[in-house]
Amino acid sequence: MASLICYNVAMKQVRISDAKARLSEIVREAVAGVSTILTRNGEPVAKIVPMPLARIREFGFDDGLGRIADDFDDPLPADILAKYFNIKMSRADWRDSLSRLGMLSL
Repeated sequence: MASLICYNVAMKQVRISDAKARLSEIVREAVAGVSTILTRNGEPVAKIVPMPLARIREFGFDDGLGRIADDFDDPLPADILAKYFNIKMSRADWRDSLSRLGMLSL
């Protein structure tokens, strides 16, 4: 078993044939923070690395980052419902809907 220096960190190097027999040991070492390079015919082909630690998420950490509009759950305007359900509306109905939304001043 040789060591390979990569990014100033010593990593174990293990042949795949040896790793098959010692997988439990290699996994235990990964849990302890040791990375292992797997080789085939002396060439690196894979790396077993420790999993990053899970971040503990704190409740409310994003408080104040978003908002919900006051009219979020209000009924949709008639023109939008008509488009959604593919209903034809008269020009007067369209104008009425747009003016209620403040998009058309009469």
